[in-house]
Amino acid sequence: MKEARRLSPGRSLLFTVIITGITLWSLNSAIQWAEQAGLVDTHAQDDGVALVEAPLFELEGDRVRTTDYAENSLGSSSFRAEKGDALRIFVLGGSFAMGSPYIQLPSLDSMPVASASLETGIPGWLQARLGEQQPERTIEVINAAAGGQNSSRVKDIANQVLGYQPDALIVCTGNNEGSLDPSRIREQLHRLGGYRLLNKILAGKPSPQRPWFTPQDPDTAAVRDQFRANLEDIAEASTAAGVPLLLCTLPINLSYIGLEPGHVLTGRQWPHLSGSCYRGIEFFDRGSYEQALPLLQECAQQAESSQPPPLPALLAMVELELNQANEDTFLTLEGIRGPCVTNGIRSYYAQDYRDAINNLEACDEVDEALLWLGLSHLKLGEPQRARTLLRQHVELVPRNRIRPSFNQIIRQVAADHDLVHLVDLEQAAQRRSPAGVPGRNLFLDYCHMHWKGYAAMAEEVLKVLTNKGLSKAQTAP
Repeated sequence: MKEARRLSPGRSLLFTVIITGITLWSLNSAIQWAEQAGLVDTHAQDDGVALVEAPLFELEGDRVRTTDYAENSLGSSSFRAEKGDALRIFVLGGSFAMGSPYIQLPSLDSMPVASASLETGIPGWLQARLGEQQPERTIEVINAAAGGQNSSRVKDIANQVLGYQPDALIVCTGNNEGSLDPSRIREQLHRLGGYRLLNKILAGKPSPQRPWFTPQDPDTAAVRDQFRANLEDIAEASTAAGVPLLLCTLPINLSYIGLEPGHVLTGRQWPHLSGSCYRGIEFFDRGSYEQALPLLQECAQQAESSQPPPLPALLAMVELELNQANEDTFLTLEGIRGPCVTNGIRSYYAQDYRDAINNLEACDEVDEALLWLGLSHLKLGEPQRARTLLRQHVELVPRNRIRPSFNQIIRQVAADHDLVHLVDLEQAAQRRSPAGVPGRNLFLDYCHMHWKGYAAMAEEVLKVLTNKGLSKAQTAP
């Protein structure tokens, strides 16, 4: 009996690779089928604003709707599969473009405005205003923005929506820049359901440690270059498709006093917030200090691991705003902001603005000193100096506001492309604000607006649509 012929080491390795590849391909296909059938969810929460891992829209009958995957970040949209003579506009960007917090409301019946939409962000206002201008025409303003995402994910969404015959894209992005993109290999792996499921299983429960604001990579120049490259890619893709692009600068809340303890998020991380801690910060952001105080005090009674890192600073600032500060208040601030900035804050709330300026100009903590210097000059009736200082502060400590230099990149990209039109919302917000310093006259918090603010910004977008003749545009069948 002949002895069985043994395979050479090279052939054995080749067969092993082939069998392993087929097995992994089959397993990945089975997982992706199970996900499509609703039997398993492989997508991690944090990846929903970092990567586009699956199609965002799908055909359902004679309409196109957002996929179940997309509704975890974009919200629900539906439009006709056959465009016909409809005016179709996609709005892309982060939570500002999305219209937070109004996009989350089930009804706006209590709002003192009649609207054809259930949202009062920029997409909702445009839908209503264009419908008034052209009542005989189907208007489709599709909200394809998502909270927390940066320009890299906006770029990926733009590439998908360009396949649906838009008459224009409106892109308002820049508030969430700060982190560098994942590697191309990781991005490609995340498109595989098997990899996503394995990654999710190994990660266990969602991490309770995530920042309130976008973490800031210390290499700001690299983040800036990435932002510029993403905008260039969007502009080139829309130009190649023959679709006009409205590129918006973002309004900046120059008066926001901030939460995070520093420029680069280091040290103790933020826990997952809920209950009194979360609602206390919400009221703080909105300037509702009397409502914020008892909630933040209740939060302070919880375990330290459940408290946001700047809780002592929040309580101190609320006490100052409510004229309830004492020496303990300033001792707390000294431990967080340092004695120099704290002395400036003490003088500011004592309404001795000149003394505040003298103290703050000597501080080594330049990033935080700039904020209170700007606010002090504003109180003294020196708006131009105040704007300069406050813009420098935002450049150093954005706290989910767009850096002024990033708005300048938007202007440059718009100027470099024929089919790209600038909508300068930063300038519009300054024109509409007392002393040219936007604050609570337009904003609810650090970057989200109240409905009057969004309405004002939508009017600026509408002006450009109208002046450029884009509100009448039609894509050829």
